[in-house]
Amino acid sequence: MVPRNRQPRVAAPFLQGALVKLGSREIRRGTSQMGRRGTAPRRLRSRSSLRSRRSPPQRRCRRPTRDLACSSRMVPMAAGQASPRILKSNSVQRSIDRSSNPSNGLPALFRPIVPAPCQRLPAMYVPHSLFLSLGGIIASVVFPLLSVADETPRVRSSAVVDLPFDEEQGAALDAATAGQSTDAARFVNEPVRVTSPFWNQSGKRAVLLDAARAQYLELADSPDLDRPQAVSISLLAVNLVAPNDTAFRGLFAKRGTGADGKVSTNYGINFTMQNDQGQFYIHDGAGFRVAAYSVKELLPPRKLVHLTAVMEVGDAPGADADTEADDVRLQVFVNGRALTPKSVTNGFVDGTNAWTTDVQVAGLVNDIPLAIGRSDSAGEYFSGVVDEFCLYPSALTPEQALKLFHEVAGANVDELIQQDQPVPLVRPEITRINPPALVVGQTTQLAIVGKNLLPAPRITVPVPGTTVELVGEPTAERLTARVSVPADAVPAIVPVWVTTQQGVTAAELVAVDHLPLRNIQQVSADSPATLPAAYWGTLQGANVVRLEFPGQAGQRFVADVELQRLGGKAEPVLELRNPQGAPIAIAWGQSWLGGDARIETTLPVDGRYTLELHDLVYRAPGPNPFRLKVGDLQLIDLPFPVASPAGTVTIEPVGVGFAPGTRWSTTLTAPERSPMAPLPLPADLRVPGPRPLVRVSDAMEIVEAEPSGELPSVVATFAEGNRRAVGINGRLRQPLERDRYLAQVTPGQKLRFTLQSRSLGSTLYGEIALLAYPAGNLLAVTSDQPSETDPRLEFTVPEGMQQIQVAVRDLFGRGGERAVYRLEIAPAELPVFDLTVNTSVLSLAADGSAIVELTLNRSGYNGPVALRIDGDDGLRIAPEEIPQGVAGKILCRIRRATPSASADPALIRIVGTSVGVEPATSVSAVLTGSATAPAFRDTLAIGQLAPGGLQVELLQPPTKLFRGVTQRLPLKIQRAAGTSAAGLPVRFASQSTEAVRPRQPGNPAAGTFPLVAVAPAQVAPADAEQFDVALTTPLEAVEPVLQIVLTAEAVLHAYSERVLASAHAEPFRVTIENAVAPKVDAGSLRLVAGADHAVTGTLQRTAGFAEPVEVTLVGLPEGYQITPALVPADQDAFRILVKSPPVNAETALPNVKLRVTSRGAPLAADADVALRVAPQ
Repeated sequence: MVPRNRQPRVAAPFLQGALVKLGSREIRRGTSQMGRRGTAPRRLRSRSSLRSRRSPPQRRCRRPTRDLACSSRMVPMAAGQASPRILKSNSVQRSIDRSSNPSNGLPALFRPIVPAPCQRLPAMYVPHSLFLSLGGIIASVVFPLLSVADETPRVRSSAVVDLPFDEEQGAALDAATAGQSTDAARFVNEPVRVTSPFWNQSGKRAVLLDAARAQYLELADSPDLDRPQAVSISLLAVNLVAPNDTAFRGLFAKRGTGADGKVSTNYGINFTMQNDQGQFYIHDGAGFRVAAYSVKELLPPRKLVHLTAVMEVGDAPGADADTEADDVRLQVFVNGRALTPKSVTNGFVDGTNAWTTDVQVAGLVNDIPLAIGRSDSAGEYFSGVVDEFCLYPSALTPEQALKLFHEVAGANVDELIQQDQPVPLVRPEITRINPPALVVGQTTQLAIVGKNLLPAPRITVPVPGTTVELVGEPTAERLTARVSVPADAVPAIVPVWVTTQQGVTAAELVAVDHLPLRNIQQVSADSPATLPAAYWGTLQGANVVRLEFPGQAGQRFVADVELQRLGGKAEPVLELRNPQGAPIAIAWGQSWLGGDARIETTLPVDGRYTLELHDLVYRAPGPNPFRLKVGDLQLIDLPFPVASPAGTVTIEPVGVGFAPGTRWSTTLTAPERSPMAPLPLPADLRVPGPRPLVRVSDAMEIVEAEPSGELPSVVATFAEGNRRAVGINGRLRQPLERDRYLAQVTPGQKLRFTLQSRSLGSTLYGEIALLAYPAGNLLAVTSDQPSETDPRLEFTVPEGMQQIQVAVRDLFGRGGERAVYRLEIAPAELPVFDLTVNTSVLSLAADGSAIVELTLNRSGYNGPVALRIDGDDGLRIAPEEIPQGVAGKILCRIRRATPSASADPALIRIVGTSVGVEPATSVSAVLTGSATAPAFRDTLAIGQLAPGGLQVELLQPPTKLFRGVTQRLPLKIQRAAGTSAAGLPVRFASQSTEAVRPRQPGNPAAGTFPLVAVAPAQVAPADAEQFDVALTTPLEAVEPVLQIVLTAEAVLHAYSERVLASAHAEPFRVTIENAVAPKVDAGSLRLVAGADHAVTGTLQRTAGFAEPVEVTLVGLPEGYQITPALVPADQDAFRILVKSPPVNAETALPNVKLRVTSRGAPLAADADVALRVAPQ
């Protein structure tokens, strides 16, 4: 049994059979010794044991020592050492072995070197015995040695592969002095050298890799790479893979197809971003052994990191059942600090070490090249920047990994990292408002709880005449304010915003009402509730809120909870219990109440009743503020009719507490901002709860009459230029009721029928049916499936038909007072569309801009839509017009042209208006993704920040992009003096309306197709006033039209996380086209063996594409010679020269394809070519 506290036994790294000449002597490298992990190194073997292993025999040292195996040894020379020193006397401390390397993890180059087993030495190192033979004279002048008392050698100098990537061009050359071979990394698929963005690398270069172009670096197999006992790899890296990318990407790997044609793996690191899965793996010929890490720690996106990966064969401690050195320890350091693995295959995690046990050690080497930027011969390509790649023949210790990080990145790297941290978002945020209500005609004290509510907070309550006064000392987490609401305020649910110098909060909803407001926590058995009143509180989790009140037999009682209407997520249920505790009424959320619940009943006996409020499944998410209205209440949910022209109208309330036939006359006035207006009430009618909205319509509005036995007639001929829609306001009062109307129509005219019901808050799930008159046969009908959207039907009136029946029914056969509808009949060509916007708040710098996403849904109208902003004359929107035929996602820039003079947020609407059609239709963009008050569902709050000082504009927006081509877009850059952007470089990025497409639907690991985007590392220098941004269009782009926005960020360097200012250029719309269409001359496809032959053809260039093109053939058998055609930018013809080896008979050449590229990028998919070859 192995003791659990046994320390791991680690096998030493070794180099195999390498010969190094030193003067006239040959020294064979053998095996060095390594102590146990975490302990002092073992003493070297005695001279007798060493002598027994020597081959060939060597002269013994004449000077015995007690502590050293032999004084005839070498130690490395420290950089800049001024004078030679010879190791002498047995009192010398072995500081290199014990002090500088307590775990003896340094490569053999940094350990005392003994005569046997011998080690290969760099040319600058000479055995001490040679100094003795030269009398020490040359040693004192020419060959300085390092004293053990001198500074610890640099870790990096022990690398056997060292690629700094600083060459002007060509392969990356190996700068290591400790390796057996001169290695070089070839550039596959043309990676490019860029200015190094890493710490303290000024004036140096790095390599930019693009996964979409399958770019990577490859180191041919060599003795330096074959390390069966221990390997450490380090490099600088920036991960530019998109955070939502689903494919596996490889940082490096010794994995692929070997010379024997077999697929083999040694080690590597790969990862997938979307699943936060990082893998450091080895393969012993029997299977993968994987240590799993978080990608957010291993290779966080767009962050500078120095990564060191360590692999070491040894005997695992503790859980390993044997004492054999057949286990592998994996360890990863990022910026010199060890990461903790999440798990490991066939092993266990020991602190920051991942031990995988019982490994086939002999299978840990292969002859596969080492790839950087790829981890599979079939793919797993990496997008990012790499630099300073090193490979070490040993397992670096934690101390060495940290030291190496500072060697590569600089002694001040920690300070630079701190300076480069992102500026934390300090946007203000409201968590809750207590109470979530205000009382009309009174002053209510509100407590607003949240985050970042300083400095200079201002509270906005959009109720005319309301005043707000801050009370006490505000803090970043809490504001207290007295809010006074005027007596003539209309009851409603309204948003509340807090604005600071850091922006504006999202809205929190509160109710404005006449009812007395009380805290439900003040209700108890000793202090029951008094009615009528509104009680407020919060509902969370499995809590059950109880309200006790005295009741009398025959008393009418209404309980109405506002929870989802105030933005809560719980599904409220109300239960009313009699004095004995038995339930007598229950109600749950209803769509016509916005998801809230209501009870209306008559109390059966005298006594104390209990009203309970809880979540439907007793799992209310988070605290849900509520207002519970109780008492003998009148409540209005809908007006009937729901729409009317401006002027006098008779209204019937739809709700509870009103006697049948209750009506009143009122006057509707067209509002300025919206066609919806609060329902006017008689002066003596004080109805609690939010006032419903009524549409002030410009259509011909009709209210259904009482049944008379004849079909009501509706004129819908739309003749003589009358294009006003007709609206019929009706109600299905009885179950199974069907309303019918006789529409007078024009033959051949296309009409649109819309049944507004669910959008009104009606209980109706409606259906429209069109029938011939008087025959009654069905002409058209909407879907028989219920939907939360209003049904719509377009119908062309047949020739000769002047009347049709229009029938309305509920799909479930239900009816009632709330089964209200509005049937609209209009010419189909009248513009109908709607807009939504993806945000409810924006915070803009006083000179800044932001991008919002609109969605345009069209119905029958395909013309242009003009855009404008209502509510702030200092704001501009671009584009100002959505082109004809464009629908779906629309990117818009909102820019502040002139600073706002007010510290309050601007409350704006984005309005779209049809162009070229009379009468024009205007709609405002409705907010999505957040709870909104009905009267404010189209209102955006715009906060103002300090000026950022950065502005950019496209000088020549393109109108088309070409697949496979990188185009340069000139931008003008303005940085205002004295602002955050002054004197800083500017980094560019892009966003577009292009949809993300998986390469293999259902297989996320296959990744996604590349998008049209700004090329990585596009940074304008700090003094640049104009910059050409490279925009790359991948060959796989399929969408014919895109809208694109270029974003500029003032940063410290290309990959800095700290963005000090940002700006957006105006969105532009482009078509995506092929650059060329190649055509091969059929007569040139027959080769004659042994002769130079020209395969000819032409390139059909798309207008606007004027770049040089290379045309060639790929897939030719071995022995064929080919000279590609280089076609200048102003020419179209190409001529590819091909020379065939001898053949015996005419034959077809399969799998030959025509390839067309420009500047190394393909312009079209490779096309099959029917090439044949014939003998001479």
